[in-house]
Amino acid sequence: MTTTDYTNELKQIIKESSRPGERPFVCDGYPNECHVMIVGTNPATPLNTEWRDSWKPDYGFDYNLFVAKYANARVKKGKNRPSKTRQRLNLIRDCLREVKLECIETNVYAREAEFKDRQNQLWKFKADERYPNDKVLDFLIKGLQPPKALIPHGGVATNWLATQRSKLPDDIRTPDCKIPQLGKREAVKYIDYICEWVKNL
Repeated sequence: MTTTDYTNELKQIIKESSRPGERPFVCDGYPNECHVMIVGTNPATPLNTEWRDSWKPDYGFDYNLFVAKYANARVKKGKNRPSKTRQRLNLIRDCLREVKLECIETNVYAREAEFKDRQNQLWKFKADERYPNDKVLDFLIKGLQPPKALIPHGGVATNWLATQRSKLPDDIRTPDCKIPQLGKREAVKYIDYICEWVKNL
């Protein structure tokens, strides 16, 4: 499948439910040029923009534009630095760049919802209002380039992966241990493990 055919099919999948507050995935460029997929629960910083506004027909997803929107959303909430999850995702991205690998950041649910008062606001929504990301995830997995890897973090993503094992391509690799949600304190000690792991894909 050509990049044009791939992106057209992907955009058609996303178009069915594209709306403000829905973030199906983030990458730098075209997703079918990526090797590693990092899967969490849901995007936790509401941007209140449409995901497709960051898509450029001649480039793919504009990651730098997303980062600018993300930083602006954080500043509006009085937060002048990225979340712990974003900081750790950036560390993993840096490791991947060192070995010339590209990644997709995505989630089991595409609904942007904050984590506050020690609770993920996502669970206040009904199941279908959390914007399940199944179709997008299935399609993104098929487009990964060798070496292929999938890294779940947190219980929701780990459980999702367990249900997908039989459907995954034979050549896709996953970590040998369970990784906690990247925003949690205990996740710090897993960053070095992930970085070494991806360097040996």
